Amino acid sequence: MAFLRLLVMLYIIAVVGVIVLSWFPQRPDTAGWRLFVMLRRITDPVLVPIRRIIPPIGGVLDLSPTILLIVLFALYTVLH
Repeated sequence: MAFLRLLVMLYIIAVVGVIVLSWFPQRPDTAGWRLFVMLRRITDPVLVPIRRIIPPIGGVLDLSPTILLIVLFALYTVLH
């Protein structure tokens, strides 16, 4: 169970990283951009299906990371 909790916490950190990095403009030739792309590759397989169910509000406000974080924190609590 401890290993699963660790994986869930690492995924939570990845989702938060995507959220924070999305607030700042990134140039494609920077380390920040490479980190953002890597985190998107990790999180998008879960976020994209959520976005299909609940599309961004007004095309701007994406609630899918928030929904995913709620589910992940619930899972983390259940695993504890």
